[in-house]
Amino acid sequence: MGINQIGPKKYVAYIFVSFDFLGYAVDGLGDSVSLSVDSSVHLGQISISYISGNPCSKLNRNPLWNCAGIAAIEVMKMLRIRSIGLSLSLHKGLPLGSGLGSSATSVATGIVAINEIFGGKLGSEELVLARLKSEEKVSGYHADNVGPAGNLRLYSVFSC
Repeated sequence: MGINQIGPKKYVAYIFVSFDFLGYAVDGLGDSVSLSVDSSVHLGQISISYISGNPCSKLNRNPLWNCAGIAAIEVMKMLRIRSIGLSLSLHKGLPLGSGLGSSATSVATGIVAINEIFGGKLGSEELVLARLKSEEKVSGYHADNVGPAGNLRLYSVFSC
């Protein structure tokens, strides 16, 4: 069982120059993944076997510290995948730190691939929750970057 280069080849852009108020994804640059069942990976877990693109040397291959890995683990939990291990290879199509949503693109591409390889059982609402898990770990619980991948999203910003 394997899947190659699936996922939204999209990047996230913002309509207003305020606090990431209205975001959308457009066709263009993006990431691609290869996903496969890997008998060397512990059951119910994922490994990131390879990262390419520029500059891939700055990205962590430990799935617990990689945005795509964190979200992939969450999707595996949601789908209750415990009987196999998965290996993910990621090709970065967006430059890191560019403001184009590089990490959000990796997250969206990875979780769509996992969802599709297991029959597309999760809907967009559930996939946003998996994306949020990743965002929460790296920069706080907000969907301004990960939410728009694939759809136009409007977010209300509240401060306490």
